[in-house]
Amino acid sequence: MSVSLSKYSPQPPIAISPQFYLSPIRQGDQDAYLLHFNDPTIAKNMLRLPYPYTVDNANWWIQHRESNAKNPETYFAIRRSSDGYLIGAIGTDFDMNDKTKHAADFGYWLSKEYRGQGLMALVIKAFARHSFDKLGIHRLQANIFASNEVSGRALTKAGFVKEGLLRHYYCKDGEYIDAISYSLIPTDPVG
Repeated sequence: MSVSLSKYSPQPPIAISPQFYLSPIRQGDQDAYLLHFNDPTIAKNMLRLPYPYTVDNANWWIQHRESNAKNPETYFAIRRSSDGYLIGAIGTDFDMNDKTKHAADFGYWLSKEYRGQGLMALVIKAFARHSFDKLGIHRLQANIFASNEVSGRALTKAGFVKEGLLRHYYCKDGEYIDAISYSLIPTDPVG
């Protein structure tokens, strides 16, 4: 796999399969964000995503990620190996310097042409390994919208344990939304 590394994070890419890898979000990803974040399904399932998504939104996000890059990194683009094009992302705001924390929430999304192929479960597994091995996280958790059954299946395939319903956990566009909680700890069998 021939991969161009971002100048903002010297760590090597994380292989998912021969066709896909994870690497930092970088300049040049704006067009992919504009295309993918204007997909109504992605917008519906993400809490704080502006919709419609604009050039200013994309430029702000890329600048934000570059100025907050870490080593080891906590946010990744999901990329095609053939051309490095961003087709999704996964990440956490976990602060490795806060020694009182051991758990981290994470989020992810995938462009529509790659959904339903088992790719996100592979990405989640790789991200979980990275989180446990490189970030020092002991509990990785995702609280997804209860209506997002596809996301729940990806988490389950990746070995996450469904913990339960969180009633009215989120508020989006003035509507209270139930969430389902999933978690993984290092001793859980990975799917």
